[in-house]
Amino acid sequence: MLPETELIRLLKSPESHWVERKPSGVNDDKICNTLVAFANSVSEGQHAVLFIGVSDDGKLQGVENADQKQKDVTRISEHRCYPPVKCEPTAIRVDDVELVAVVVGASSNRPHFSGHAYVRKGSESKKASPELFEEMIATRNDKVRLLLAERKQLINVAWKSSDELPKGFKANITLTNWLVQQSVIVGCDAVTLELEDASTGKRAHIPLAWVTLGRTPEHSKRKLYVTSKS
Repeated sequence: MLPETELIRLLKSPESHWVERKPSGVNDDKICNTLVAFANSVSEGQHAVLFIGVSDDGKLQGVENADQKQKDVTRISEHRCYPPVKCEPTAIRVDDVELVAVVVGASSNRPHFSGHAYVRKGSESKKASPELFEEMIATRNDKVRLLLAERKQLINVAWKSSDELPKGFKANITLTNWLVQQSVIVGCDAVTLELEDASTGKRAHIPLAWVTLGRTPEHSKRKLYVTSKS
């Protein structure tokens, strides 16, 4: 749970990917859509917050019964969202006005649904495209989720043999019988990992079963080991 000081700071910040404000009379559908969108979009270590009792222009309206509103949010998260969205509703008091803040963290059970699948685009909840929906399904695999979290990042890839080094890929160094080169993660699903060689721009699809995840000890950066015998 985020501390109250952090919740108040977020309340006073501009609405963003991870902050949304709704008036006290917001209906169940809009709460459900927001919870689902947050749960489908928040990454590991992040939190999103829905504030209830705030008008569109940022004026604090408050809620009449904060305890009941928290129960309503819990009911919606457990019975209107599928799979249920884990969230933490709490009452906070700001300038003598009582609000409800609903904190949503990363979910390993996504995608979640409130009818359609929703994700965050800017400061809005948008329907997920078919391509993004398939990607969210794939991220239920822990390896896929970790790799996609570092998409477009430069990583070291250690290849067990030159036979497995894709055509057009160039190894920088040889280290304890491994051929090491630098690549960028382009995409990943439950079957294959797509890499792009950082020096040549060549791309290749690698069976995900060949890939073992590790980290370089000096920088704690992601490192991949690729061998067809893994």
